[in-house]
Amino acid sequence: MSRQYLGSMQKLLAALRFYSPVPLVLLCSCNALSGWDTKHPVDPKNPITLQLAIAVAVLSIQEGEAAHGYLYLLMYFAKLRHSEAVQVTSSSLFPPGYLDQQGVTTSFASILLPRTKTGPNKVALVKDPLGIKVLCRLKTLLSNHSTWPSVWTFNSALARRVRLLGLDLNLTSHCFRRGSAVADYMNGVPIRTIMEDGRWASQRSLRRYLEISRFLIVRYPQCTHPVFLAARATPLRMLQLG
Repeated sequence: MSRQYLGSMQKLLAALRFYSPVPLVLLCSCNALSGWDTKHPVDPKNPITLQLAIAVAVLSIQEGEAAHGYLYLLMYFAKLRHSEAVQVTSSSLFPPGYLDQQGVTTSFASILLPRTKTGPNKVALVKDPLGIKVLCRLKTLLSNHSTWPSVWTFNSALARRVRLLGLDLNLTSHCFRRGSAVADYMNGVPIRTIMEDGRWASQRSLRRYLEISRFLIVRYPQCTHPVFLAARATPLRMLQLG
């Protein structure tokens, strides 16, 4: 049973229960679906490693879609959801050194997000030096860029590039956010910091999310594709950043 089908069934049964007298069998069905979803998570969203994210970005650049490649990495370093990434424009990207609302010069790069899952007008920080280089390059490219792909198109292109690397992995646009969070977690970054950086609503949901991701990421197969190996050895050169 797919997660999309399960979610649709839960919504339908909840609506029937709310708007009309519902037979006991439907109430039991709704409760059973909720219990099954809790005990048996379906189709977990796999995380991506930074090395694999760089390799996928390099493939995108080589295919003439540099902006998409840099967006992959920005989604990783800023822990962006797809719904947040499609809001990225040249004017929403701020390199280090600008004055914030309090008149303080910033040391990190940042992204202004008008709409997020946890509220309006959030700021995503980019602290990693490579991430800052990616943001600055993307800002220059976006002056001639119009729109970002839909989530379906985004996921299809991502899946194709992962297959080109010889890997059989179920990755979606969410893998960048998840991979960045679990990398921080495995490197000892406090849960509270990860929650704030990724704009999560609660530590409880984030902790469960990270435990599942950590289990998935340690089972990743080795990649021996030349682009992956070159990107791991000389990421700046392969990403055309120096």
